[in-house]
Amino acid sequence: MPRKQATFNVDREVWEAALEQLEHGEMSERLRQFVEQIAFGAEVNERKRLMQQMEHLRSERSELEGRISNMQRMRDNHERKISNIEQRLSQLDDRVGKFEGAVETIEELLFAGGRITIDNPQVERAAIIGEVTEEEVIETIRGRNPEVPDIAYRYPEDGEEPNWRREVE
Repeated sequence: MPRKQATFNVDREVWEAALEQLEHGEMSERLRQFVEQIAFGAEVNERKRLMQQMEHLRSERSELEGRISNMQRMRDNHERKISNIEQRLSQLDDRVGKFEGAVETIEELLFAGGRITIDNPQVERAAIIGEVTEEEVIETIRGRNPEVPDIAYRYPEDGEEPNWRREVE
């Protein structure tokens, strides 16, 4: 619709007082709305105001949907990381459990009088399972069984019994 510039007189003090109450450019917008209201009635102004409000809300909704989408991606990423950590912890627990089982098998041999040395196949197996050295397996067993004498952790010397328990009795 073509525009028509409107000019009218108003007291300077009234004009300046009104301008102080409004944001820059708001006076022109309000005057246009008032003229439209006179010409077409209040419903046109309300419709225009509601349309602007609806556009503003749609814009905000779009922005919120973008944030929600971004947060969902972040949440999914965290879920993947948590799942990977849980899986790794489960693997570690399995390994620790298997290592513990291997050490207990060696301890049974030890309690029966068997000598435990670094080249014992069960010690080597426990070291592989626990991802440690054979020496660390022996130290673990020594730490758990401090009452077992050193003789149990070496080869029998000439004349010694293979069963260390008979040797110390």
